[in-house]
Amino acid sequence: MGYLSCRADSSAATCRSITAISPLPISRRARGPAASLPPAAAPVIERFAYDDLEAATSHFADAALLGRGSHGAVYKAVLPSGRAVAVKRPSPRRAEVDNEIRILSSVRGPRLVNLLGYSDPGPGPDPLRRPRLLVVEYMPNGTLYDLLHSNPRPPGWPRRVRLALQTARALRALHDAEPAVIHRDVKSANVLLDAHLDAHLGDFGLALRIPKTDGGAANAATPAPAGTLGYLDPAYVTPESLSTKTDVFSFGILLLEIMSGRKAIDVQYSPPSVIEWAVPLLRKGKVVALFDPRVAPPRDPVTRRDLASLALSCVRSCRERRPSMADIVDRLVVLSKAVSAKVWNGMAVVGNPCAIVDVQKTISKRAAASEKESTSALAFDDDEKEADATLEELVPLVGAKKPPRPLKNGKVFSEAGDGERRNLLELMARIDGVAGQRFGISRARTVRGTSDLMQKDAVLILRRNQTVRVVESEALGKIDRVSHLDASIKHKTVKEHEKAGKIQDKADEIQEKAEKIQDKSDGMQEKAEKVQENEGKIQEKLGETLDKAENIQEITVQILDKAEKIKEKTRQILDKAEKIQGTPEKVQENERKIQEHTEVVQHNAEKIQDKAEKIQCKLKES
Repeated sequence: MGYLSCRADSSAATCRSITAISPLPISRRARGPAASLPPAAAPVIERFAYDDLEAATSHFADAALLGRGSHGAVYKAVLPSGRAVAVKRPSPRRAEVDNEIRILSSVRGPRLVNLLGYSDPGPGPDPLRRPRLLVVEYMPNGTLYDLLHSNPRPPGWPRRVRLALQTARALRALHDAEPAVIHRDVKSANVLLDAHLDAHLGDFGLALRIPKTDGGAANAATPAPAGTLGYLDPAYVTPESLSTKTDVFSFGILLLEIMSGRKAIDVQYSPPSVIEWAVPLLRKGKVVALFDPRVAPPRDPVTRRDLASLALSCVRSCRERRPSMADIVDRLVVLSKAVSAKVWNGMAVVGNPCAIVDVQKTISKRAAASEKESTSALAFDDDEKEADATLEELVPLVGAKKPPRPLKNGKVFSEAGDGERRNLLELMARIDGVAGQRFGISRARTVRGTSDLMQKDAVLILRRNQTVRVVESEALGKIDRVSHLDASIKHKTVKEHEKAGKIQDKADEIQEKAEKIQDKSDGMQEKAEKVQENEGKIQEKLGETLDKAENIQEITVQILDKAEKIKEKTRQILDKAEKIQGTPEKVQENERKIQEHTEVVQHNAEKIQDKAEKIQCKLKES
């Protein structure tokens, strides 16, 4: 949603759709002198009472909810002054909240979602209910992610390049700070749009400040790598590998997303990663295929190539070869002028025909930048070359010689309509039919009788109430050009059909692969369900075993209690035997019986003790 940070394993947070974008106000040139006024002084970071912010959001009501993610929620609030702000209510991660406050308190800019204030967590028995709230600028038009993927009317190329330029300027301001700030989570969901549909970079929960070095790298004390899957730099694997070029890679993914209209990771496509899809196309020179099919690509092929080359340079595997954000801003400024240029008299002109000199300077700068970059892998498509050749063939028709002035009471037919493939005889027969149906048959016979004159490039003049003059040579030449153009169009149509067939075949192959992947996924799902079912059975058996062990333990305790009782009875019998008085024989007999009974009892007690020990061993083994 742009206000909340996400780890590498979290997905982009959802937000309200941008289908109902607020109307764009007056253009920048018509905003009056206020646009040229110097920027106002940076406001002081305020401290708000938690209760006041809670009341401003209607106690965090769902009606005020702007978005919710895995790390908190964002609500719209209206301060007592009447200003609309966004209140971030993050999850209880105090380290990230404090880090965002430190970063935004020291870095401010027109292209950032600036911090306005925060609240201290209130006292109470349950601190999780009173987290620290952040108050940031309110962006009414959602995120760039919504504009690209949820808006039914996709933006045009001037706006896309302008949003990319504004985001690049935000990153340049962060990297030029002292010490430099690395955002670490550059993505379309973190680029928010204000009331004028201008881009602002937000979400500094993962941002870090590192001192500037030659390579712009961090030290060993930097936290572990973090970011969003799909935008994360593959070279950023250790804390020491963090640098400003990490943000450059993420910006390159964002630029590919802006160009293609595809998400950074989209499982509906194969491959799902936009970089794995785009880089092979760029290396094959298929530049046009990279642009969003919902919108016609930029007309200038040099502009298309330069934009694709810039995106490719940002996602290079060697981070030392990636451009800096300052270089990216310079190149996007040139591309923004080129994309916004109007076509006048066959030349790209910015604003009006008098600006040809400025455009020529822009083109020379772009040519120099193109020569500087290695564009051997970004050659034009064959379709573009054929299209240019077709335009060259159409130029003579645009500047063709005007037809001769007609005679009095006469008509001149010296041009053939586009797409009409008929010889001069058919043309003149049609002329006769138009001139008057009354004499159509006789005129057609006259025309057929003079066909041999037409073959000798003669000029046929017919006079019958009207004078019809046909310049055969000019008409034949134009008919030949039209026929040639029609044949070229047919040839290109056949090629397009062939390409469409190939694309359909590839789509079928991709569909088959997707079905196979779906089948594998279903099989894995079934296996997972079986494994889960087996785990449930094992858990049940383990519970039964534990119940049996508890029962055995209870039986053992009962047996030991009975053994103690038997011993107690034996002692009582012995005591009684001592008290018995009688003849020595009876006494001896009683003593013998008592002794035998005692031995039996002791033997039984030993057996019980052995059984108890065996049960204890079994319990230990289980």
